[in-house]
Amino acid sequence: MHDNEIQKVGFDYGNVWSIVPDWVCRQIKGQLFAILRQTASEEAPRFFKCKWLKNKLVPFILFNFGKDQTRYEFTSEEYILERIQTAKKPPGFEPECYMAIRSKEDSSLNEWILSGVFAKRYAIKLQYSKGLQFGFGPSRKPSIL
Repeated sequence: MHDNEIQKVGFDYGNVWSIVPDWVCRQIKGQLFAILRQTASEEAPRFFKCKWLKNKLVPFILFNFGKDQTRYEFTSEEYILERIQTAKKPPGFEPECYMAIRSKEDSSLNEWILSGVFAKRYAIKLQYSKGLQFGFGPSRKPSIL
């Protein structure tokens, strides 16, 4: 559908929320909420039990940057996050998760801003020779945000 269109990509490693084109956000939310409707009492819950997605086939995106033929993954590990609980957890507590992607109404159709969670899977590599160049590689250890 949008495979051959030029995409504008930015990075905000100080944030856990990724911004994706509206069509991507609607598609992922639609598929995710269809899965959640099987277990949730609400139509589209803001928070949901993390276990509700365990062993479920959830949407993911494969992409590459420019002439780099490496296929990168943007999976539920990057956009489904566990809610931080500051209070003492009661017995039988089940962690809650949320979807950490959104679209901007004023953004172009093809604008992406990947969050710091993306850096947990891929380390950014910078090189400066005749201009700044960047690339990605697998992270050796999980990042701590």
